[in-house]
Amino acid sequence: MRPEINVVGAAIVKEGRVLAFRRSYGIDSVIHKYEFVGGKVQTGETEPEALKRECREELEAEVAVGDKLATVVHDYPEYTVNLSIYLCRLVSDFVMLEHEAYSWLDCRTLQEDGWAPADADVLDALRKGVVKFRPAETDEDLDEVYALASKVMHATFDSISAAGEVNYMLSTSLTRDAIHANERDKGYRYEIIELNGEQAGFFAYCPGESFEPEYKGTTYLSKLYLLPFATGRGIARKVFNALPRPLILDVKKDNYTAIAVYEHCGFRKTAIYKKDIGGGYGKDGFVMELK
Repeated sequence: MRPEINVVGAAIVKEGRVLAFRRSYGIDSVIHKYEFVGGKVQTGETEPEALKRECREELEAEVAVGDKLATVVHDYPEYTVNLSIYLCRLVSDFVMLEHEAYSWLDCRTLQEDGWAPADADVLDALRKGVVKFRPAETDEDLDEVYALASKVMHATFDSISAAGEVNYMLSTSLTRDAIHANERDKGYRYEIIELNGEQAGFFAYCPGESFEPEYKGTTYLSKLYLLPFATGRGIARKVFNALPRPLILDVKKDNYTAIAVYEHCGFRKTAIYKKDIGGGYGKDGFVMELK
Protein backbone atom coordinates (compact mmCIF):
# COMPACT_ATOMS: atom_id res chain seq x y z
CA MET A 1 0.00 0.00 0.00
CA ARG A 2 1.27 3.48 -0.86
CA PRO A 3 2.10 5.75 2.07
CA GLU A 4 -0.28 8.71 2.46
CA ILE A 5 1.00 12.25 2.98
CA ASN A 6 -1.08 15.19 4.19
CA VAL A 7 0.09 18.32 2.37
CA VAL A 8 -1.01 21.96 2.22
CA GLY A 9 -0.45 24.52 -0.53
CA ALA A 10 -0.87 28.28 -0.80
CA ALA A 11 -2.67 29.77 -3.80
CA ILE A 12 -1.20 33.25 -3.37
CA VAL A 13 -3.28 35.61 -5.52
CA LYS A 14 -2.59 39.24 -6.39
CA GLU A 15 -4.43 41.38 -8.96
CA GLY A 16 -5.93 38.33 -10.61
CA ARG A 17 -2.69 36.36 -10.89
CA VAL A 18 -1.50 33.37 -8.86
CA LEU A 19 2.07 32.76 -7.71
CA ALA A 20 3.47 29.50 -9.11
CA PHE A 21 6.87 27.96 -8.39
CA ARG A 22 9.07 25.40 -10.12
CA ARG A 23 10.84 22.96 -7.82
CA SER A 24 14.38 21.86 -8.71
CA TYR A 25 14.17 18.48 -6.94
CA GLY A 26 11.69 15.71 -6.15
CA ILE A 27 10.09 12.74 -7.85
CA ASP A 28 9.87 12.64 -11.65
CA SER A 29 6.18 13.63 -11.60
CA VAL A 30 6.84 17.03 -10.02
CA ILE A 31 10.42 18.10 -10.69
CA HIS A 32 10.71 21.30 -12.76
CA LYS A 33 6.92 21.66 -12.81
CA TYR A 34 4.74 24.39 -11.38
CA GLU A 35 3.34 23.95 -7.91
CA PHE A 36 1.85 25.94 -5.05
CA VAL A 37 4.27 26.68 -2.25
CA GLY A 38 3.63 24.42 0.75
CA GLY A 39 4.51 21.08 2.26
CA LYS A 40 3.70 18.38 4.79
CA VAL A 41 1.47 18.99 7.80
CA GLN A 42 3.40 18.09 10.92
CA THR A 43 1.94 16.34 13.95
CA GLY A 44 -0.01 18.78 16.11
CA GLU A 45 -0.33 21.45 13.43
CA THR A 46 -3.50 22.75 11.90
CA GLU A 47 -3.43 23.16 8.14
CA PRO A 48 -3.22 27.00 8.29
CA GLU A 49 -0.40 26.74 10.84
CA ALA A 50 1.49 24.34 8.58
CA LEU A 51 0.97 26.64 5.61
CA LYS A 52 2.32 29.69 7.41
CA ARG A 53 5.35 27.69 8.59
CA GLU A 54 6.05 26.35 5.09
CA CYS A 55 5.88 29.85 3.59
CA ARG A 56 8.39 31.07 6.16
CA GLU A 57 10.72 28.13 5.49
CA GLU A 58 10.52 28.20 1.69
CA LEU A 59 10.01 31.93 1.02
CA GLU A 60 10.90 33.78 4.23
CA ALA A 61 7.44 35.27 3.77
CA GLU A 62 4.39 35.92 5.90
CA VAL A 63 0.99 35.08 4.44
CA ALA A 64 -2.59 35.67 5.47
CA VAL A 65 -4.44 32.37 5.06
CA GLY A 66 -7.99 32.64 3.75
CA ASP A 67 -10.63 30.14 2.72
CA LYS A 68 -9.87 26.61 1.58
CA LEU A 69 -9.98 26.50 -2.22
CA ALA A 70 -10.02 22.73 -2.73
CA THR A 71 -8.93 19.35 -1.38
CA VAL A 72 -7.39 16.83 -3.77
CA VAL A 73 -6.41 13.18 -3.33
CA HIS A 74 -3.85 12.17 -5.93
CA ASP A 75 -2.02 8.87 -6.36
CA TYR A 76 1.59 9.24 -7.41
CA PRO A 77 3.58 6.06 -8.11
CA GLU A 78 5.53 6.57 -4.90
CA TYR A 79 2.79 7.76 -2.52
CA THR A 80 -0.71 9.22 -2.19
CA VAL A 81 -1.04 12.93 -1.52
CA ASN A 82 -3.95 14.44 0.39
CA LEU A 83 -3.54 18.05 -0.73
CA SER A 84 -5.46 21.01 0.69
CA ILE A 85 -5.06 24.34 -1.14
CA TYR A 86 -5.89 27.61 0.59
CA LEU A 87 -6.38 31.05 -0.90
CA CYS A 88 -3.65 33.25 0.56
CA ARG A 89 -2.36 36.80 0.47
CA LEU A 90 1.25 37.90 0.85
CA VAL A 91 1.82 40.32 3.73
CA SER A 92 5.58 40.59 3.16
CA ASP A 93 8.11 40.25 0.38
CA PHE A 94 9.40 36.79 -0.45
CA VAL A 95 12.73 35.18 -1.32
CA MET A 96 13.01 31.84 -3.12
CA LEU A 97 14.93 29.34 -0.99
CA GLU A 98 13.83 25.97 -2.40
CA HIS A 99 12.67 26.67 -5.95
CA GLU A 100 14.41 27.39 -9.23
CA ALA A 101 11.91 29.88 -10.67
CA TYR A 102 8.55 31.52 -10.12
CA SER A 103 5.85 33.15 -12.25
CA TRP A 104 2.72 35.21 -11.69
CA LEU A 105 0.10 33.50 -13.89
CA ASP A 106 -3.25 34.95 -14.92
CA CYS A 107 -5.95 32.93 -13.16
CA ARG A 108 -8.26 33.19 -16.17
CA THR A 109 -5.88 31.37 -18.51
CA LEU A 110 -4.31 28.72 -16.29
CA GLN A 111 -3.47 25.48 -18.09
CA GLU A 112 -2.78 22.10 -16.50
CA ASP A 113 0.23 21.44 -18.73
CA GLY A 114 3.46 22.04 -16.86
CA TRP A 115 1.96 21.65 -13.39
CA ALA A 116 2.53 18.92 -10.84
CA PRO A 117 -0.48 16.60 -11.26
CA ALA A 118 -2.02 17.10 -7.81
CA ASP A 119 -1.72 20.90 -8.01
CA ALA A 120 -3.11 20.89 -11.54
CA ASP A 121 -6.36 19.40 -10.23
CA VAL A 122 -7.33 22.68 -8.49
CA LEU A 123 -6.64 25.09 -11.36
CA ASP A 124 -10.19 24.94 -12.66
CA ALA A 125 -11.46 26.50 -9.43
CA LEU A 126 -9.13 29.47 -9.91
CA ARG A 127 -10.11 29.81 -13.56
CA LYS A 128 -13.80 29.93 -12.70
CA GLY A 129 -13.10 32.26 -9.79
CA VAL A 130 -14.30 31.96 -6.22
CA VAL A 131 -16.57 34.97 -5.59
CA LYS A 132 -17.52 36.03 -2.09
CA PHE A 133 -19.44 39.01 -0.71
CA ARG A 134 -18.88 40.29 2.82
CA PRO A 135 -20.34 43.31 4.62
CA ALA A 136 -18.13 46.37 4.95
CA GLU A 137 -18.31 46.75 8.73
CA THR A 138 -15.05 48.07 10.17
CA ASP A 139 -13.39 51.43 9.56
CA GLU A 140 -10.69 49.54 7.65
CA ASP A 141 -13.38 48.06 5.42
CA LEU A 142 -14.83 51.51 4.74
CA ASP A 143 -11.39 52.87 3.90
CA GLU A 144 -11.01 49.99 1.44
CA VAL A 145 -14.37 50.86 -0.11
CA TYR A 146 -13.13 54.43 -0.62
CA ALA A 147 -9.85 53.23 -2.14
CA LEU A 148 -11.62 50.81 -4.48
CA ALA A 149 -14.10 53.48 -5.55
CA SER A 150 -11.35 55.99 -6.18
CA LYS A 151 -9.49 53.63 -8.50
CA VAL A 152 -12.53 52.60 -10.50
CA MET A 153 -14.31 55.96 -10.63
CA HIS A 154 -11.31 57.90 -11.89
CA ALA A 155 -10.61 55.27 -14.53
CA THR A 156 -14.26 55.08 -15.63
CA PHE A 157 -15.66 58.58 -15.23
CA ASP A 158 -12.87 61.13 -15.62
CA SER A 159 -13.26 61.09 -19.39
CA ILE A 160 -17.05 61.52 -19.31
CA SER A 161 -17.44 63.84 -16.31
CA ALA A 162 -16.82 67.49 -15.59
CA ALA A 163 -13.47 68.42 -14.07
CA GLY A 164 -13.45 67.68 -10.35
CA GLU A 165 -16.74 65.78 -10.39
CA VAL A 166 -15.26 62.42 -9.41
CA ASN A 167 -13.40 63.89 -6.44
CA TYR A 168 -16.57 65.69 -5.38
CA MET A 169 -18.56 62.45 -5.52
CA LEU A 170 -15.91 60.61 -3.53
CA SER A 171 -15.77 63.28 -0.85
CA THR A 172 -19.54 63.55 -0.44
CA SER A 173 -20.68 59.93 -0.73
CA LEU A 174 -17.84 57.53 0.04
CA THR A 175 -15.96 58.80 3.08
CA ARG A 176 -16.50 57.01 6.38
CA ASP A 177 -18.88 59.74 7.59
CA ALA A 178 -20.86 59.71 4.35
CA ILE A 179 -21.21 55.93 4.40
CA HIS A 180 -22.32 55.93 8.05
CA ALA A 181 -24.88 58.63 7.24
CA ASN A 182 -26.23 56.65 4.29
CA GLU A 183 -26.51 53.52 6.43
CA ARG A 184 -28.27 55.41 9.22
CA ASP A 185 -30.58 57.65 7.21
CA LYS A 186 -31.28 55.75 4.00
CA GLY A 187 -30.84 52.09 4.84
CA TYR A 188 -27.76 51.60 2.67
CA ARG A 189 -25.70 48.41 2.78
CA TYR A 190 -22.13 48.11 1.51
CA GLU A 191 -20.61 44.79 0.48
CA ILE A 192 -16.98 44.13 -0.45
CA ILE A 193 -16.48 41.72 -3.35
CA GLU A 194 -13.67 39.16 -3.11
CA LEU A 195 -12.43 37.15 -6.07
CA ASN A 196 -10.12 34.22 -5.34
CA GLY A 197 -9.49 35.59 -1.88
CA GLU A 198 -8.57 39.18 -2.76
CA GLN A 199 -10.61 42.36 -2.73
CA ALA A 200 -11.91 43.00 -6.22
CA GLY A 201 -14.61 45.65 -5.82
CA PHE A 202 -17.74 46.56 -3.89
CA PHE A 203 -21.42 47.32 -4.28
CA ALA A 204 -23.91 49.43 -2.35
CA TYR A 205 -27.69 49.20 -2.29
CA CYS A 206 -30.72 50.47 -0.40
CA PRO A 207 -34.54 50.52 -0.58
CA GLY A 208 -35.72 52.10 -3.82
CA GLU A 209 -37.60 54.91 -2.07
CA SER A 210 -34.26 56.23 -0.76
CA PHE A 211 -33.38 56.88 -4.41
CA GLU A 212 -36.75 58.38 -5.37
CA PRO A 213 -40.09 57.98 -3.54
CA GLU A 214 -41.76 56.63 -6.69
CA TYR A 215 -39.53 53.54 -6.59
CA LYS A 216 -40.90 52.23 -3.29
CA GLY A 217 -40.93 48.43 -3.31
CA THR A 218 -37.75 48.12 -5.36
CA THR A 219 -34.06 47.76 -4.51
CA TYR A 220 -31.76 50.54 -5.66
CA LEU A 221 -28.25 49.44 -6.66
CA SER A 222 -26.35 52.63 -5.99
CA LYS A 223 -22.85 51.45 -6.87
CA LEU A 224 -21.15 48.44 -8.40
CA TYR A 225 -17.43 48.90 -8.98
CA LEU A 226 -14.96 46.22 -10.05
CA LEU A 227 -11.21 46.44 -10.48
CA PRO A 228 -9.99 45.62 -14.01
CA PHE A 229 -8.80 42.09 -13.19
CA ALA A 230 -12.31 41.20 -11.95
CA THR A 231 -14.27 42.30 -15.01
CA GLY A 232 -15.59 39.72 -17.43
CA ARG A 233 -15.87 37.07 -14.69
CA GLY A 234 -19.66 37.08 -14.27
CA ILE A 235 -19.48 38.95 -10.96
CA ALA A 236 -22.02 41.63 -11.91
CA ARG A 237 -24.63 38.96 -12.62
CA LYS A 238 -23.92 37.35 -9.24
CA VAL A 239 -24.52 40.72 -7.56
CA PHE A 240 -27.80 41.21 -9.43
CA ASN A 241 -28.95 37.71 -8.45
CA ALA A 242 -28.13 38.34 -4.79
CA LEU A 243 -30.41 41.39 -4.47
CA PRO A 244 -34.22 41.54 -4.13
CA ARG A 245 -36.08 42.49 -7.29
CA PRO A 246 -37.32 44.61 -8.93
CA LEU A 247 -33.81 46.03 -9.06
CA ILE A 248 -33.15 49.54 -10.31
CA LEU A 249 -30.02 51.60 -10.94
CA ASP A 250 -29.05 54.83 -12.65
CA VAL A 251 -26.24 55.11 -15.17
CA LYS A 252 -24.61 58.02 -16.99
CA LYS A 253 -25.87 58.28 -20.55
CA ASP A 254 -22.27 58.29 -21.85
CA ASN A 255 -21.21 55.18 -19.93
CA TYR A 256 -21.80 52.91 -22.91
CA THR A 257 -19.83 49.97 -21.53
CA ALA A 258 -21.90 49.79 -18.34
CA ILE A 259 -25.16 50.21 -20.25
CA ALA A 260 -24.22 47.31 -22.52
CA VAL A 261 -23.40 45.10 -19.53
CA TYR A 262 -26.67 45.94 -17.79
CA GLU A 263 -28.72 45.29 -20.93
CA HIS A 264 -26.92 41.98 -21.45
CA CYS A 265 -27.98 40.99 -17.92
CA GLY A 266 -31.63 41.87 -18.56
CA PHE A 267 -31.93 45.49 -17.47
CA ARG A 268 -34.07 47.82 -19.56
CA LYS A 269 -34.13 51.61 -19.69
CA THR A 270 -37.31 52.88 -18.05
CA ALA A 271 -36.69 56.62 -17.61
CA ILE A 272 -34.39 59.52 -18.36
CA TYR A 273 -32.88 60.74 -15.11
CA LYS A 274 -31.53 64.20 -14.35
CA LYS A 275 -30.73 65.51 -10.90
CA ASP A 276 -28.66 68.25 -9.28
CA ILE A 277 -26.18 66.55 -6.92
CA GLY A 278 -24.59 69.72 -5.56
CA GLY A 279 -21.24 71.34 -6.14
CA GLY A 280 -22.39 72.53 -9.53
CA TYR A 281 -22.66 68.95 -10.80
CA GLY A 282 -25.61 66.86 -11.91
CA LYS A 283 -26.62 63.36 -12.89
CA ASP A 284 -27.69 62.98 -16.51
CA GLY A 285 -28.53 59.48 -17.62
CA PHE A 286 -31.01 56.63 -17.49
CA VAL A 287 -32.86 54.65 -14.88
CA MET A 288 -32.68 50.96 -15.71
CA GLU A 289 -34.76 48.16 -14.18
CA LEU A 290 -34.37 44.40 -13.80
CA LYS A 291 -37.71 42.75 -13.07
